[in-house]
Amino acid sequence: MRAVRWWAAAALAVALGACAGDDDGGGAGASPPSTTVPPATVVTQAVPTTIAAVAPTSAPAPATLPPTSPAPPTTGADVEAAIAAALRAYDEAYLAAGAPPVDPDHPALLATTTDGVFRHNIRASLTELKAFGWALRPGPEGHRTVTSLTMDGDKARIEWCQVDDGIVFDPSSGRIVNDDRAINIGTGVLLKSGSVWLVEDLTARDVVVGEEHRCE
Repeated sequence: MRAVRWWAAAALAVALGACAGDDDGGGAGASPPSTTVPPATVVTQAVPTTIAAVAPTSAPAPATLPPTSPAPPTTGADVEAAIAAALRAYDEAYLAAGAPPVDPDHPALLATTTDGVFRHNIRASLTELKAFGWALRPGPEGHRTVTSLTMDGDKARIEWCQVDDGIVFDPSSGRIVNDDRAINIGTGVLLKSGSVWLVEDLTARDVVVGEEHRCE
């Protein structure tokens, strides 16, 4: 069994590849006021003792505004939640692409990453996995946590910690190829496209294998 996780190896491969008015009418009296009032003029009229009956008039129909799409989050807590959701969607997409039959062009993977070096290298690692006849399945507690977030317009720079307990196995026999549990620590970049965040890069800078290790 290999001591280095498949995902960690893929992530390090990524690191190497990445080097490349409302008009209120006044009260009615004997002599009604003029109906034309310049916008800058304030008209003051005393209220008469006896209010004369005034025929009701039809109010103009309110303007109908077209429906609008929800604006992308811009505040700190909303952005943090959106970034976390984007990373979770990518991790789920990677596992879906690595499930048998392995599909390096899985639609979910293409929908959660930008079209760049990172996507190219992830697809290459999945192609290699498929060539070995292996596949991936999730472990019981795998997850990724953002430990630092820095915003630069539509670009988010992150530091992250991942509990990686995914299992590499041979679907034809059920044989476990690698089930080591590891902690991956790294950096990443996400870019906003419209109202969604896409993964531009995730690079592992440290990989620690062992059950006793945890993400803080």
